[in-house]
Amino acid sequence: MKKKFLVFVLILFSLVAAPLLYAEDLVQVYCQALASDPTFQKAHADWLSARQNLPIAMSGTGTPGSGLFPYVDITAGLDRTFQRIEAGSSSVSGYFNQHNYQVTVTQPIFNYATWKAISSASFSVKAATATYIEAAQDLIFRTAKAYFDVLDAYDQLQFTLAQKESFYHQLVTAQEKFKVGLIAITGVYDAQASYDQAIAQEIQDRNNLDNQLENLRAITGQEYRSLTSLKKSIPLVIPHPRNIDAWTAVAERQSFAIQSALYTMLAQRETVKETAAQRYPTLTGTFSYGAQQRGFPPSLSGPPTTGEFLDTTTTTATAGLNLNFPVFQGGFVTHSTRQEEYNYLSASDQLNFTHRDVVRQTRQAYLGVDSGISKIRADRQAIISAQNKLEATQAGYVVGTRTMVDVLDAVTSLYQAQQQWATDRYSYIINIITLKQQAGTLCPHDLAQINTWLGKAVRFDVEKPVNAKVFTPSTTLPHTVKHVHSPKGVQRATRSHRPLIKASRHHTSPVHSASHIETVHAHYTIQLFASRTLAEATAFKNKHRLHDLRIIHQNGWYKVLSGHYSTRQAATIALHRLPSSLQKLKPWVVRVPKVQSTSIKPLSLQKKATHLPPPR
Repeated sequence: MKKKFLVFVLILFSLVAAPLLYAEDLVQVYCQALASDPTFQKAHADWLSARQNLPIAMSGTGTPGSGLFPYVDITAGLDRTFQRIEAGSSSVSGYFNQHNYQVTVTQPIFNYATWKAISSASFSVKAATATYIEAAQDLIFRTAKAYFDVLDAYDQLQFTLAQKESFYHQLVTAQEKFKVGLIAITGVYDAQASYDQAIAQEIQDRNNLDNQLENLRAITGQEYRSLTSLKKSIPLVIPHPRNIDAWTAVAERQSFAIQSALYTMLAQRETVKETAAQRYPTLTGTFSYGAQQRGFPPSLSGPPTTGEFLDTTTTTATAGLNLNFPVFQGGFVTHSTRQEEYNYLSASDQLNFTHRDVVRQTRQAYLGVDSGISKIRADRQAIISAQNKLEATQAGYVVGTRTMVDVLDAVTSLYQAQQQWATDRYSYIINIITLKQQAGTLCPHDLAQINTWLGKAVRFDVEKPVNAKVFTPSTTLPHTVKHVHSPKGVQRATRSHRPLIKASRHHTSPVHSASHIETVHAHYTIQLFASRTLAEATAFKNKHRLHDLRIIHQNGWYKVLSGHYSTRQAATIALHRLPSSLQKLKPWVVRVPKVQSTSIKPLSLQKKATHLPPPR
């Protein structure tokens, strides 16, 4: 029985872990993109089509005298004719057949326009080849960027989830401290606001992850539920040579974008000459050979006959030279040449733009790699500093020297530093690929090298609902937490069944503030200090950074009080839970009147309260 159970567990584990064990890596995703990316497939077809420009130019336009090769034309015919001839009383009639065929060979001898058309086509094929190689490198870049954009979105989501969990714990802590009177209700509200913002950010990050997965699927045509993630430690490769001008010079020589624009300009220059050459004379040589066989009637002077006519055969062979000089064609050549000259200027400007753009991207990528190395190192130190800041802030919050807002800000700073570190690592890799692409040296081997920087597989659970917890502070009963599961991208939340203020009953009537309600329901509190003057009580609060505690005036004394409790036992328990720094002040439990006025003015709600939608 135990063996069967063990086998069942192993099978279940294999089914669950299979997507992780066989998650695609960068090289596998690139191979899938190479086979199915429509943009690259179109570039391949365009290249094959452009390669036909050269043989087409050498063949000419399909008319005799164009192109470089001879033009051979064969014609043949067969006729059968009935003919009757009458002259006075004499007549002759009959059928006769006519057969003919002719072979004509035309060989261009001089056609300057054809030569320039061949030269233009040769440059256009070179431009198409450079464009095709550029598209192949662009496929590597787009695949890598889409791959790492998915991983970056996944990391951002994980950091947001961790931040939300941290805010949740801060919210629970704030609620507990509020219950024992260590903090004011504003601390709970601050924690709740940060937690709600984290939930909203989680929804946005989940949507971003979905979008990045769709971008990757648009390239490869595959749907991914897991990919291999980047290792925590990756090599920081310094560009070699470490000279931005050297990389710029390499890009100017080897960039396929520049080569494509250059050959396009040269092809257009030859097109200008081709168009202008249409007014030049052309010389062609022709040779033809043919034969004609037909019947011929006999003379009418002979006796009249009826029947077939006699047959005759004629054979012809012709050789010659043809010179064609188009002197004027109505201005067509002039205007066409002018148009092609403007097209040449446009191609020249495009080359200039491409050159500057490649230089800009090369220098920016080099600077991005160089600064990315320093920034990743700085991000690591920023994470350490943010962690130390958070620990110090939490310690200060425990002793009362820091507020809940300070803790929440420290938590936010820590996770922002971690998110920036993750994003900068992906930006560094993309800058490396961009630098090689602009220099014209990017190849699949570079992806294979980057692929060694990948480690564990991660699974994209994009369908997981957002888990929202909403707290409403209560002064008399412990808070309740409601878990609300909603569809992806939709957040629904409800308040507890014992709200502090029921908005449905107080749409327009004044509502007392939280501090006033605390005093109304409290019977016992912890007194930390008492003085005859308000200035001394305030100075005591400022000295010990007890900004959240309240001061009341009773029997001529200004008292610094902490918390509100219905029984002395609850107040005593809270007294022993105070930080050691406050216990050194020798606080004690005191009884306060059931109704105690405060200096806080009541808050009026002039607008109708807004209700959150109920959960499904």
